[in-house]
Amino acid sequence: MEIEFLMIVVGISMSLATFPQIYKLYKNKRSNDVSLLYLIVIMHGLGWWLYYGVLKDSFSLIFTNALSLLFYLVVLVQIIYYRR
Repeated sequence: MEIEFLMIVVGISMSLATFPQIYKLYKNKRSNDVSLLYLIVIMHGLGWWLYYGVLKDSFSLIFTNALSLLFYLVVLVQIIYYRR
């Protein structure tokens, strides 16, 4: 199995880790118990990994980190929306 494909599968599985949080926020309609600082730190790190993937021209790094950033952006929007 090619390593790029394996890393895409691993990255997607790690990206899916945000779904329980997305579901919980949607179901409870409140976000007071979610750390905004934690989310910002994670998104900052993902942004750097995405940048590194672009520099290295690594599809697996670009795809999986962009996907993770997208899912964390959904969480961020939910946090802001439900704290209003």
